[in-house]
Amino acid sequence: MNFEPLRIAIVGGGSVGEHFLRDFGSVPAYEIVGIITRSTARQRELAEKYCVPAFGTLGEVPNKA
Repeated sequence: MNFEPLRIAIVGGGSVGEHFLRDFGSVPAYEIVGIITRSTARQRELAEKYCVPAFGTLGEVPNKA
């Protein structure tokens, strides 16, 4: 059975956000389309670590998720 993965954006770069990046990123049913955080340094760190795009605002995401 073929299915489209659920596309999600992670909002927040704290421990829970990183948990979501790690766990949802390893499940084929999900596709992480990006991360949004208040801290640009943390955002860049997580985006690079988990190979996901970083967005400046939530408004940039809807066309991708």
